[in-house]
Amino acid sequence: MKVVKIPAALALLIMTFFVITSEAQTSGPLDRVYYGARLELKDMIYNGAGQDPAGFKNYFNVMPAGIKPSIYMQYFQLKDLTPNDFNRFAQDLFFYEKKYNVYLVPQIGISMTYGLAAGEGSSCYDKEVAEGLYDDKIELLCRLLDGLGHPVFLRIGVEFNGLSWYGYTPQPFVKAFKRITDAVRAHNLEAATVWNAAFNWSRSKGLRLDNEKYAYMQYYPGDNYADWWGLSMFPPELFNHAETKKFLKNAAAHKKPVMIAETTPINIGTDNGQQDWNAWFKPYFDFIDKQPIIKALCYINWDWAQKSKEYNLPWGDWGDCRIEANSTIINLYKNEMGNPLYYHGQDEKALRRALGVDDTVPPGKAAAVTAAFNGSSVDLTWQPAEDNTKVLRYEIYKNNKFLCTTYKNTYRDGDIEAGSSLSYTVKAVDAGANRGASADPAYIKIPARIAKAAGGDFESDKHEWTVREWFGERLIFSRETRKPLAGKASAKLYVEKASGTNWHVQFGHFFKSHTGMKYTLSFTIKADAPTEIEVLLQQTHEPYAAIIAVTVTADTTPRKFTFVNTSPAQDDSLFLSFMCGKANKRTIYLDDISLIETK
Repeated sequence: MKVVKIPAALALLIMTFFVITSEAQTSGPLDRVYYGARLELKDMIYNGAGQDPAGFKNYFNVMPAGIKPSIYMQYFQLKDLTPNDFNRFAQDLFFYEKKYNVYLVPQIGISMTYGLAAGEGSSCYDKEVAEGLYDDKIELLCRLLDGLGHPVFLRIGVEFNGLSWYGYTPQPFVKAFKRITDAVRAHNLEAATVWNAAFNWSRSKGLRLDNEKYAYMQYYPGDNYADWWGLSMFPPELFNHAETKKFLKNAAAHKKPVMIAETTPINIGTDNGQQDWNAWFKPYFDFIDKQPIIKALCYINWDWAQKSKEYNLPWGDWGDCRIEANSTIINLYKNEMGNPLYYHGQDEKALRRALGVDDTVPPGKAAAVTAAFNGSSVDLTWQPAEDNTKVLRYEIYKNNKFLCTTYKNTYRDGDIEAGSSLSYTVKAVDAGANRGASADPAYIKIPARIAKAAGGDFESDKHEWTVREWFGERLIFSRETRKPLAGKASAKLYVEKASGTNWHVQFGHFFKSHTGMKYTLSFTIKADAPTEIEVLLQQTHEPYAAIIAVTVTADTTPRKFTFVNTSPAQDDSLFLSFMCGKANKRTIYLDDISLIETK
């Protein structure tokens, strides 16, 4: 018997490959690992793109039918999260499904930073998230995810170990990750959390996953909290980098599928066609093909010079990385995406089958739908429908038009018009994407006078009141319960940093206005020293016109103001805004904010 001696380096490579492939169940001819994680496909890799609506749209449009993306990558700042911005994203998902029959899976990055490149601790607020100071925003996030009607990859913190650009440190990050995950799961949302690392660079050690102070595993929230592991991968040397191989091996040891959550050929681009394909794209796809633990990819389809200028980012020299910018690149890319290894955007039934659910039996009918007016919105409830597998969510229809979805059997509709007559019905959707019959409708007549900004007395919680900041400004919103202006609590606004431009720091409430209605705004305001506040009912889109725009002076004496507007020009989305950009280092108290719509 002849003994063949295997070189040590080759033996190590074989052993590493064996560990990655053998510690998970393999499935199908493509030999992809399968751990049964939330939203994990058994045999395939999600094809995804982003990282803004325009970049995704260009990628989607240039890809032929049959190989459209299945993941839509987008980002939201937790502290700035608003229903208005999120609803634009929801409308995008609805558009692609209705026009192209492509049911997308969002990959949503939730940032906990004030701004990039500020260094350790100074640019992030993960500690405040961990301590519960942003629980109202986490609750809003859960409510907005509930209304999407799509399963979601939730990338908490975006890139946890980017110490020099995000500033997270391990202990508060882990607590914040857990706090958000606990809330998402308490709401029974169809969401998979992604724990995503990025490579750091140092002069002495080169590219590493450990940053200059902390090992990346110090940021790990634990196997019960991280559903997927993720990597941001840019320069081509990462594809065969020792740190990459260690990360994948570690993910296998924890039985976690891996998403390439961000990727783009920085400093190479797509201008030079075949040359750029050989330099970046070919080794990239070879890497993916050889790593069976990779189950999703998300390509950043950007011209970085243009996008860096648009979003005020420091990466304008990264090149034009749009696949549609070069005919050679796009043709080769389409050919690669034709590989049966990739899962592309299809209808929801196809996604459910790919996720292992093969169910053709529709659910039963929801029953006993009730609608009750509560002063500013309509509360809906119904009896759950039955199904042979599982009722996944409910679709709600208002006046026979689709309104939204929810995983619960309750819903609050805040988009109502004074004096209107409404009907509501509900359909159940099961785990196989089958729809049940419509429930018997509930009818309700809305009074001629309704509140448009709930919770303006701040007695119980923060409701939908929100802070909006630009250019590094900061406003801290809390409830004052020791010495409120009225009742048991007031809104307390501390303007920690403001530039002197009023609109850079805002506090307020989003609402829908209606043509022909009268709007009456009243509020009580006080400040710790005289300061000027601009108050507007303003459009949330260009030309940002206001139906009420006034300037008030707040001082140490509480004062009540009342303003009236009649008949806005059109149905619209507005923001009731208290602009505080001229109130640097001032503390402002607000109470009894009332916005009444009258027919």
